[in-house]
Amino acid sequence: MKIALSTESSSDLPRDLAEKHSIHVIAFTVVKGEETVKDGEETLESLYSFVQEKKILPRTTAINVEEFKEHFSNLLKEYDAVVHVSMSHACSSAYDNAVNAAKEFEGKVFVVDSLVFHTGQALLALYCASLIKDGLKPEEIAETLKERANHISTTATLETVNYLYKGGRCNALAMIGANILGLRPMVELREGSIKLAKKFIGPRRLWTNAYINLIMAKIEKGADKTVAFVSSTTDMPEATEVAVRKLKEAGFANVFVAKAGATIGTHTGPGTFSIEYIADGPHAWSIF
Repeated sequence: MKIALSTESSSDLPRDLAEKHSIHVIAFTVVKGEETVKDGEETLESLYSFVQEKKILPRTTAINVEEFKEHFSNLLKEYDAVVHVSMSHACSSAYDNAVNAAKEFEGKVFVVDSLVFHTGQALLALYCASLIKDGLKPEEIAETLKERANHISTTATLETVNYLYKGGRCNALAMIGANILGLRPMVELREGSIKLAKKFIGPRRLWTNAYINLIMAKIEKGADKTVAFVSSTTDMPEATEVAVRKLKEAGFANVFVAKAGATIGTHTGPGTFSIEYIADGPHAWSIF
């Protein structure tokens, strides 16, 4: 059986990995003022410049049912079945839209709620590619992915809360307090929803190192050390170099560096830094 693997642009899966493992990516839509573009068609730097100039936060709109139907239909022209790894249901309507679209294809499309987004979603998509290579049936793949989704460690630390405030995810009092005190919040996904986990303070070098050390301590409690992602919304070479080195020293076989796209970056703002991995012990990956 020939199985197609797809995911959404919210995964921020690097293009070379998507091409290498035949992962089909469907894009969210970005609305900036009167203009509409697809996620990936414009750099985050350009979008951040737009925010500075216009004082308007771009917004993203979820992939709708009709877009998913067209996407799945095109894949089924070449494949016998589709496994789609979707963004957390708690953060977007994309998952529900994909599920509703899948009903049109008589059990040929299997939609999996990743419970995460960004490179946590990319991790699950890559593991899906491994299961396809192993020859599992699509329904077996979907069930296995649903179990692993519960163990993806998705965290990030933010240099500013201004974008969360502009997007309605942070109240004015919290925003003002964070800016006055120079707080750098760390957020994590729990059961599909974003939660405040910790607060750091100080210049970028200090708070990124504190975040990296915290994640490394968590990793020692149990991780699948096949793959990890280090990512950011803007270029952060010093923090990225430190994180990659420490992950490799800890035994990770593959450490990929990713850049956040518009779906994620317009909500978190510049200076957001993240390390993501799967925290459920060793697993076999056929693609690595």
